[in-house]
Amino acid sequence: MVAIEDAKTALELSLISPLEETSKVTFRHLAMLAQTKSNDEDVWNSLGLGGNVAQSMIDRLERMRTWIQSRHFPDELRITILEEPDMEAVGRLDGENLAILPTLIEALEACDWDASSIQSTISNTAKSQDMSPRHAYRALYLCIMGTERGPRLPTILAELDQSAIVNLLRACLDESVEP
Repeated sequence: MVAIEDAKTALELSLISPLEETSKVTFRHLAMLAQTKSNDEDVWNSLGLGGNVAQSMIDRLERMRTWIQSRHFPDELRITILEEPDMEAVGRLDGENLAILPTLIEALEACDWDASSIQSTISNTAKSQDMSPRHAYRALYLCIMGTERGPRLPTILAELDQSAIVNLLRACLDESVEP
């Protein structure tokens, strides 16, 4: 027990600054929030920090936003959420994607809007249509991000407005059936 206490004290003394909430938020999660939330207050609310945010966390988010806007930010972490259908992406929807999209839209509109519920809804909708969930995910990526794949979608969707996403999916479906 004494050895554990000694090690803990040694760690605390070796830190430049004390352990704060900055160490509790992963790099990937902060990068995702900085890209999906337009203002800092929404980021803090998503993290459950409310009005009690340490200056080190404010500085970390500011540096993250600056890095995201630079050409040095890794493309594989870059998130682009469409505001309206991308006609090229909608044109790449195949038969399975189009078949599952109406049911998927209804299910997403009715589900609880958290990452776990969204993931279950997507998987269960695909299974109810006797399809692989990859058809549902491909349709969602094409409609929401304009790409065939990307970062973990349920986590990203949970940070976005549910009705905006559902409306975007409906618009994509409407565009795909127009002559």
